Parts: sequence; structure tokens; C-alpha cells
Amino acid sequence: MVLDNLADQYAGQVAVVSIYTNGGSPPFYNSTAYQKITSYPPPYWWNGTWHFATPWLWVDGDKRPAYLTSTWSTHIAQRLQVSSDLNMHIFGELNPSTNSLELQIGLTNTGLTAISGKLHCVLIENGIQWSAPNGQQIHNHVPRVWWPDQNGMSITISPEYRKTAAVSLNLHSFWKVDSLSVVAYLQSNTMQPDSTIEIFQGASVTVTDIPTGIADHRIE
Repeated sequence: MVLDNLADQYAGQVAVVSIYTNGGSPPFYNSTAYQKITSYPPPYWWNGTWHFATPWLWVDGDKRPAYLTSTWSTHIAQRLQVSSDLNMHIFGELNPSTNSLELQIGLTNTGLTAISGKLHCVLIENGIQWSAPNGQQIHNHVPRVWWPDQNGMSITISPEYRKTAAVSLNLHSFWKVDSLSVVAYLQSNTMQPDSTIEIFQGASVTVTDIPTGIADHRIE
């Protein structure tokens, strides 16, 4: 699939979350994730009204990549050229005996202006097998947990200051731990006139890279 290829192409530079509708009743449908994506205004104008359409790509909260999969790579490359005053770190501890993750999301504002937004943390799984109506058999970047909910957690980071948010996630026994990753991002509180809700920064780490101890991982 196009999104999987792009995730490989930009590995270490982008964090991907693939949100599914309930069409075809996928067993991994996540209602919180769906509520999050439908909190954006419907982006597709058809037959006199606005709709949600699939596939559709938002890049850092911007709908313009749309359904034109041939242009997705260009949009991602252009966005990667935009600098950010926010650095984000994910570190924490995996407890195999309780199947739980205790995470700390570190956010550092290197700029001279306060940054306010909503923090989201998503547990995703790769390699899920399910025969979809479109013929797709393997599904990646699937959200299993969306923390704390579709609305995120409000946070403000003062200029030249660091804040840390504590996140607790429980892992179900039928999820494959070696296929799980954590994605975190901070999104603006403000919707722009073109319906963009900018994402200031994101980070991702595989669960198996979080040992039973403290580790520090980041994307900048």
C-alpha cells in the first residue's frame, strides 16, 4: 500500500497513524480514533455537500494531500522542510508482568513564544491480518489505544522550557508486542481558515525498544 511505502521511505522522519472507518466491520475498528479524524470538517465536496472520503491523507493536520496518492510523497517532503521550535521525546518503562507501559512524553520549547496545544498518544499495531473489502490483507499503523481520548490533553510549554506528561497504557494479551509502537504528537488548539489544525511536532518509538527500565527515544 502507498502509505506503508511512504512510512518506509521516510522512516525515522514521520510517524504514521492509519484510521479506519467501520465499513466492512474491521475487527480492529477504533471508535475513538474515528471520532478524532471526524473532528476535522469533511474535506471532500461531492454532489452538493461535504463528505469524508477514503483514502485521504492529512499531513501534520493539513488536508491538502487529499486522495491523490501520487502526490503524497511530495507533500510529506515539503512539510519536512518546515522547522519547529518544539522537540519531543518518548521514554518510559515496559512492565511485562502487568502488560503495561508507563511513559513520559518530554516536550521542549526552544523558541521565544509559548506553545499551546493538545497532546495525543497513540498505541499502534502493524501486521494485522484481515481480508478487507478492497482486497487488502495486511494492515499497518492501526490505532489500538488513543490516549487520553479524541480531544487530547491540553498543555502549554513556556519559551525555553521543558514539560513532561505521564501516560499509562495497558496492552491486551492478543496484541503482538513486537508489532506495537507508540506515536505521540502535539496539535494546535486553533483551526486555520483552510481547516488545517497544525501539528507542531511528533515522535514515535517501538514498544520493544522500551526495555524494562528507562530509555530515551526521540524524533526531531
